[in-house]
Amino acid sequence: LGAPLWKLLGKKIALWYIHRNVDLKLRFAEKLIDVAYTSTPESFRIESKKRNFMGQAVDLAKFAKPANVKREDDTFTIVSVGRLTPIKNIDTLIRATRILIDRGHKLNVKLIGAVVMAADIAYEKMLHELIVELELEDNVLFIGNVPNKEIAEYYWKSDLSLNLCPTGGMDKAILESMAAGIPAIVSNEAFRDYFGAHANELIFQLRDPKDCANKIEGYMKRADKKALNTFLFGQVSQRSSLERLITNILAILETLGLPAAERRAIKVDESRETQFRRCYGAGQFACKQDMSGLDAQRIRRGETAFN
Repeated sequence: LGAPLWKLLGKKIALWYIHRNVDLKLRFAEKLIDVAYTSTPESFRIESKKRNFMGQAVDLAKFAKPANVKREDDTFTIVSVGRLTPIKNIDTLIRATRILIDRGHKLNVKLIGAVVMAADIAYEKMLHELIVELELEDNVLFIGNVPNKEIAEYYWKSDLSLNLCPTGGMDKAILESMAAGIPAIVSNEAFRDYFGAHANELIFQLRDPKDCANKIEGYMKRADKKALNTFLFGQVSQRSSLERLITNILAILETLGLPAAERRAIKVDESRETQFRRCYGAGQFACKQDMSGLDAQRIRRGETAFN
């Protein structure tokens, strides 16, 4: 709504958008803005030279696990954070839990989140009925909404985080769990590069309870859990820290003030462009340059948060 006035005042307009949906409002906004920030190509599905892939931002200090955290018992615990709605595919996790228990595993599942839209009440009812049908009343617990400032403790007292959404933007809850020191298993292919060599072990087929159970069981049997957790924490700290996001946002805003001749003079690092295309598919790339003291190199597009 403020775009016409901001344009008259000569202001630069930036948009932060992370959602798989593309509607007329987004298409109209893309025409008015100077720059768009998003997490991955899947979370801003308009091909645009204004688009910048930033990853997500996690406050690492907030999720750092204290040494004095105590658990109620040593039962393997899975936590899933997110509102209760069909796109979250919680029913897949419930069915996977039954498979794992039938294989002789002892585990609990904590579902953090609640219904937000009235249309999702029927889905919540279905989840409760499914739990009763599969005799999982003692294993699957509905925690309800938890204030964000308290969510870290649930991660600290769990062994594994699960996210069952389809491929799209990077769910921040997964990055937060990794920052808290527990790994994640997902059905979202946007995390494949984040997981690196471990991707095939941590990504399961969407809405496939058996594959989900297999991936959970694979982690339960791992002898190198600590090494994996350390690797995933390193990925978050290097690529999705709050400080890094702020630095990258400022770097891109600075480039908007460059004269056209200077923008054209900036050269693309072909090796990095090739790497990004391999990991994320065809996207919008522009340039990088050492512009000030913020970074040794400034990434204008595409690989901003992924170098």
